[in-house]
Amino acid sequence: MDKVSTLYIEYPKAMKMKSVYFVAGLLLMIVQGSWQNPLQDTEEKSRSFKASQSEPLDESRQLNEVKRHSQGTFTSDYSKYLDTRRAQDFVQWLMSTKRNGQQGQEQRENEKYLDPLSSNGLAKRHAEFERHAEGTYTSDITSYLEGQAAKEFIAWLVNGRGRRDFPEEALAAEKMGRRHADGTFTSDINKILDDMAAKEFLKWLINTKVTQSIFRGFYQFLSFADRRPDLERYTIVKWLLGFLAVAVIVTAIAVPVALLTNRGSSHSSDTRRTFTLEDYLSDGYNYKRYNLQWISGNEYVHKTVDGSLQIISADNGTVLKTLKNTTIKDAGATTAMFSPDTKFAFLQSGYKKLWRHSYTATYHIYDMTTSTLVTENPLPNDTQYISWSPVGHKLAYVWNNNIYVKEFPRAKSIQITTNGEENTIFNGIPDWVYEEEMFGTHSALWWSPNGNFIAYAEFNDTEVPVIEYSFYSEDTLQYPKTIRIPYPKAGARNPTVKLFIVNTQSLTPLNSTEITVPHKISGEHYLSVVTWVTDERICLQWLTRIQNYSVLTVCDFEKNNGTWLCPEEKQHEQESNTGWIGRFQPSTPYFALDNGSYYKVFSNSDGYKHIHYINDSGLATPITKGKWEVISIEAVTKDFLYYISNENGGKPGGRNLYKVEFGKGQINAKCISCDLDQERCQYYSTSFSQNAQYYLLNCYGPGLPKCALHRSSDDQAIRNLENNTDLNNSLKDIQMPSKKVESINLNGNVFWYQMILPPHFDSSKKYPLLLDVYAGPCSQKVDYAFRINWATYLASTEQIIVASFDGRGSGYQGDKIMHAIYRRLGTYEIEDQIAAARTFSEMGFVDKNRIAIWGWSYGGYVTSMVLGSGSGVFKCGIAVAPVSRWQFYDSIYTERYMGLPVENDNLKYYENSTVMARAENFKQVEYLLIHGTADDNVHFQQAAQISKALVDAEVDFQAMWYTDKDHGIDGQAHKHIYTHMSYFIKQCFSLS
Repeated sequence: MDKVSTLYIEYPKAMKMKSVYFVAGLLLMIVQGSWQNPLQDTEEKSRSFKASQSEPLDESRQLNEVKRHSQGTFTSDYSKYLDTRRAQDFVQWLMSTKRNGQQGQEQRENEKYLDPLSSNGLAKRHAEFERHAEGTYTSDITSYLEGQAAKEFIAWLVNGRGRRDFPEEALAAEKMGRRHADGTFTSDINKILDDMAAKEFLKWLINTKVTQSIFRGFYQFLSFADRRPDLERYTIVKWLLGFLAVAVIVTAIAVPVALLTNRGSSHSSDTRRTFTLEDYLSDGYNYKRYNLQWISGNEYVHKTVDGSLQIISADNGTVLKTLKNTTIKDAGATTAMFSPDTKFAFLQSGYKKLWRHSYTATYHIYDMTTSTLVTENPLPNDTQYISWSPVGHKLAYVWNNNIYVKEFPRAKSIQITTNGEENTIFNGIPDWVYEEEMFGTHSALWWSPNGNFIAYAEFNDTEVPVIEYSFYSEDTLQYPKTIRIPYPKAGARNPTVKLFIVNTQSLTPLNSTEITVPHKISGEHYLSVVTWVTDERICLQWLTRIQNYSVLTVCDFEKNNGTWLCPEEKQHEQESNTGWIGRFQPSTPYFALDNGSYYKVFSNSDGYKHIHYINDSGLATPITKGKWEVISIEAVTKDFLYYISNENGGKPGGRNLYKVEFGKGQINAKCISCDLDQERCQYYSTSFSQNAQYYLLNCYGPGLPKCALHRSSDDQAIRNLENNTDLNNSLKDIQMPSKKVESINLNGNVFWYQMILPPHFDSSKKYPLLLDVYAGPCSQKVDYAFRINWATYLASTEQIIVASFDGRGSGYQGDKIMHAIYRRLGTYEIEDQIAAARTFSEMGFVDKNRIAIWGWSYGGYVTSMVLGSGSGVFKCGIAVAPVSRWQFYDSIYTERYMGLPVENDNLKYYENSTVMARAENFKQVEYLLIHGTADDNVHFQQAAQISKALVDAEVDFQAMWYTDKDHGIDGQAHKHIYTHMSYFIKQCFSLS
């Protein structure tokens, strides 16, 4: 938008005054032009004022048309059309002809400020005007044409005349206009500038020769009529036409101004409040999920708003049993968990968080039949893990790194393992690195389907190096505590892992059996996936340390001798020649009813992850194919298979539920969710009952999330469970941002980006842009999920565009893109974020002088590497808990993508990918570094090394640490960090 147009969209009240100024100015122009301007020959008039090129009329036909129009013999619609056409032709003449009859140098000056329209362009424009007048365009196109005409006319008046008539003033006005558009003036100064601009424009308009040109044509027409004897009888008509001409002129100029006023004032006229930082930090605008846990094929447990637990029939929605919140609270507990037969429940209290997934707690057992607590043989405090068996009410738990089993709640505990030791031997629970990077849970214990067997992993961390850091606790503590964690970093010694199976039907004496690793997996290795097939068949997946080769084994229980056999003919190998196995680890197999063949997701020959059917002989047959990816298999029965994919619409950020029916010849997948509610729902997840008779279908966006219960027989929704109506009503009173998801082409590849746009987004304005980045391997920031977060506040209240981009290394678009950064972390993903930001800066609505970047964890690393690149694209950035050198991070994650940091492997790229090596370039940007001192994941060591390098390079930067806070920086620090980051971004963008 040009600077004058920008002034017209800020204050509706000022706009009304400007409309008055324009009308008054036009009346003054009429008076001034009527008595001071000489008349010119009729032929000059006809040369300078052209008829519409889309419908050329000779002189007599024009006069006849005007006469009939004045007599009212045309229909009202056609008369209205003539009025509109004459006005539009007049505006077109102003914009496209030689103004004021000036030639030579003035014409050449004009051409510097306005590109002349070609004859074809004029004809096209007139055709548009005619369709506009006839009303055959849609309302959106009509509004667009009116706005375009108005903007072009104003642009010609300012750019074509103003720069010549008062060049020095124009330069000053441009500078003020630019600051006005950027929003760096106070509101009072903005209002003064608006008023001054309007008055100065009118003053110039009256005093220049535009007045003479406009009304010279009007007098020439009257003179021409006087010279025509056949028109003498129409003297009265002549004067009426004169007034009509004046009205048309006033309309031609005043209407575009009014259009600009109305279009620009939509934001100001919206009286709803914006979404504030306090709104985000209050957690009062979180959407509701339906809390559901399946306990059978047609029953589930639901936790109500008040904390009560209900067992509900999926068949009809009947509440079958309730554990009241008062019962839970009276026991001093905060939550509960039913046994599969619903006769007992765990009551949990004393929750203490450990790492990302792990915690300790105290448990009491509640008897649902007698409505009393079980007091016999109580469970120990600080239990590390507990679970019911899949059937009945047998239970197992882990305490002090050892496994115990109770055959029923009142029975004595039977100890299964005895060698557990803190920070050394872990039984039934993972050590730190397995919890974080391999299992994603605090459990390493798996029940067989009928509860007869328990498989468990043992981790030995004896030789794993230990990370130590201080925990400061209360200010009365004279010496800080020291936290010690066995933490294998890249290239360091890993934990050793073993898998055992114990028969719970004969626990005395102990009879655990070890399942050894396959011979094909030599050297250091990982246990990645454990899946029970039947009560006497188990499937295990093993990985090499580098994680580009895996072996799936199927093991069977031999009743005769009580051993487990894993024949080689039932092994299935998987290898990647371009990167690593799976997205993060091998996918879970879903076994068919024959319990021998199975379905599994892995990369096909084209590098896209699809479902394959593997028969007893190990032959893999593809079930799905295409340049899209299957995200996960959701359920398999004898009749059908359900899966989630991003196939629909070719959008990697979408998620939809598909169904493949067996026994119908050719395999065809049907999308179950694609057409349910396309505008609101393009991102789904599911939860199936134990026999897949029912499933919960969760819609997560782009509209407000909702969920419904479906039956699999016909996939019909039988009950809506959550619609987030209350949140929807609350958001109606708030100016919420919008979300745009589109693609761009970089380096011959199509990549996707999203933008969170401010309310009433105007593409003719300039907005600051914040790039929200993660960019780790197989990550995805661009999707169709609904979120209310920090970006919501920044876009709504601060008018900042928040963008995200998925470049090379991102997931769900094929291995070619994902594996592009294999053994090259810190290269292409950094380059692509910079290239994307450059592309955004050229979109016209982004202020290229106000672009920032921020990220957390891997996103903090990318932010730091981008700012240290010296690209000149970014003004500032925030890195929270960043990696700074890959040798500092854990082995499983780092080596999966980088290999080993040794000379004969990939040491070179480890050394070339540090943030510290780029310290000198941070002098060109504003940098905020944030970290928690008790971060067990990305250690404070990482930020400390960045800080040290920047200080050594004499770089001025900002830093904030959060005492005793881990990688998530939660609690009261959550409010503090987002308040601090908001202040930093506002300062960077000159919004404070």
